[in-house]
Amino acid sequence: AEPEESAKAAEAVDEDEPDGRAGVLFDMDGTLCLSDLTHFVAFQQFCAARGMTLTQDDYDTKVHGKHNSEIMPLLFGELTAEESQRLADEKEATYRALVSSEGVVAVPGAVEFVNFCRTELGLPVGCVTNAPRANAEVVLQALGLSEAFGVVIIGDECARPKPAPEPYTAAAEALGIDLAHTIVFEDSRSGVRSALDAGVRLVVGIESSLTTEQLTEAG
Repeated sequence: AEPEESAKAAEAVDEDEPDGRAGVLFDMDGTLCLSDLTHFVAFQQFCAARGMTLTQDDYDTKVHGKHNSEIMPLLFGELTAEESQRLADEKEATYRALVSSEGVVAVPGAVEFVNFCRTELGLPVGCVTNAPRANAEVVLQALGLSEAFGVVIIGDECARPKPAPEPYTAAAEALGIDLAHTIVFEDSRSGVRSALDAGVRLVVGIESSLTTEQLTEAG
């Protein structure tokens, strides 16, 4: 989506039905920042340390848009919950180290648009991500957005992460907004599905890794 189109969409959110309190919700990875390459490198390093080679195709089919609880069994086979969590923690520590040393690349216009929604339009804004909270804090700090959001919802802290609707319903409850009058920005199939199933009617797909067709197929 182009920044001007996103701004027009945000301005229109609370004009359609003024009886509902509007808001704007953002995914983080791939929506606010171009983190796929950093995640890919982190997963490659993580897998290499265990004698595995992770290809781009492996990343696209087994990792992108999925929660760690899904990813680890896809990569390593049957695991206990404790084993899966330990592996996930090790991978995320690798990712945070890369972000801390190399920074993170913002999606062009994303930081400015978040601040536009918050300060110019006066809309409540939130971040809804499946990333662990430690990751979200490091990335948002690197983007200069650590104080921008009224709430940061973490999938692991909900009953179910994306693609389930709970993260978006939790964000709406925390901000006091009506999801039917809210715009969501997402880049993954699981995120689009989560938002729509939560009752969001307007989801803007960010083409950072998927095509328009792939995002449209998600919902």
